[in-house]
Amino acid sequence: MKSRILIAALFLALLSGCASFWHGAGYEKTREGASSSLVDFLYPKGEIPPAVDERLPYLNLPIRVGIAFVPSPNREDISAAEKEELMETVAEAFRDRDYVQSIEAVPDTYMRSAKGVQGMRQVAALYGVDIMALVSYDQI
Repeated sequence: MKSRILIAALFLALLSGCASFWHGAGYEKTREGASSSLVDFLYPKGEIPPAVDERLPYLNLPIRVGIAFVPSPNREDISAAEKEELMETVAEAFRDRDYVQSIEAVPDTYMRSAKGVQGMRQVAALYGVDIMALVSYDQI
């Protein structure tokens, strides 16, 4: 009985050693994917969020909405065509609402230069929209 346990323990040790040999050092760091962080985009370099305004926001209805993808600092796994298709799908879900006047897709080029909350305000003013809807993603 003891010999069977000893053989099983040796077999498991050998098997785990082989597994680490084949995967090599740093195997746990092989996650591949792309993501875009809303927090990193709105508050770059650890910027402190602005103080919360206790007043209720006031919007004149119907509103004009800007929709854009949060830029990813990594390589892009989502093509421009896929992004456009996804934004159109989201926009279509809201176009028939009485309180939405229009939905404008904002290109990536404007979003890459607009960092932080102040940058978002500038993009919104440039496109003449009342609010911005940001789309972030995480693909593995």
